[in-house]
Amino acid sequence: MIGVAAACGTAQAQLMTLHVLKYHVSGCSISSYVRRSQAEALKLSYNKDRIEAIGLEGFLAEGPMIKLGTYLRRYIKRNRRVRYMIIDFKFVQGTNASACALLSKLDKTFADRRIHTVYTNIEEQMAAALKSFGVCRDRVFEGDSTTTSSFQLALKDCEDRLLASEGECDVMDDSATKACRSALAEFSVPEDLEQDIPVYTAKLAEFFLCTEEQIQACAAAGKWSKRNPGHLLTSQGHRAPVMQIGVPGFSEVVEMVDVGQSMGPPHQVSVERFGVLVAAESALYDEPARSTFSVSS
Repeated sequence: MIGVAAACGTAQAQLMTLHVLKYHVSGCSISSYVRRSQAEALKLSYNKDRIEAIGLEGFLAEGPMIKLGTYLRRYIKRNRRVRYMIIDFKFVQGTNASACALLSKLDKTFADRRIHTVYTNIEEQMAAALKSFGVCRDRVFEGDSTTTSSFQLALKDCEDRLLASEGECDVMDDSATKACRSALAEFSVPEDLEQDIPVYTAKLAEFFLCTEEQIQACAAAGKWSKRNPGHLLTSQGHRAPVMQIGVPGFSEVVEMVDVGQSMGPPHQVSVERFGVLVAAESALYDEPARSTFSVSS
């Protein structure tokens, strides 16, 4: 009896410590396969950071879902531009009713912040459980169509809603674009950026949507450097021990990789250890051995 109780306790402890987050990327690094007009493409290019995609993996139990909920609540509190969230279950191996209840509670949190949340590649039984907890069936994409995946269908839906929305989208003309890039260039031009960190702390904090204390901690722990044009920062399957930043107007995407198709051993992401680097027009996802694309500066 004691052995059975110990085994149950060990199993529960293992479930509590599992990591279920496979990837987290912004709409800057993913797009639907729909051909858009020039005006639509321009509008999307300046507002894709309003779309977020979360990929889950493994078994969804109470412990991992509590950790995931904490992570996402902190994230949307810090990033107030998010308006659309895609949660993908392609790599999920199983779940239980308690996890579905916690996910539906998280769904209500998103709704309170006016974030439209959709669920893709979801198993039939779990879809039914979510609907029973109050998740609208129109936001649950259960299966693939004959031509594309449910993830792509959901991404297209979010992009269509973003294009149709009024008042919350940013559209820059050429003059505004040049002004934005000039402002970014102005604070990234100094030859020795490391010595100028105190001067640009506020600008860097605003750029990365974090606190000045976090910038100061990064500056104290690391070394800042500027790469030469054409220098490859990172690539698919390569583990880089440094933080890479793609600056709009000065960085170029040289390789696109479909995140939804990435395969390999599971990896860990926590609130204290981010693997996503975001700039105004690009995002580099480099959680160990996972890069959504390569960036050259």
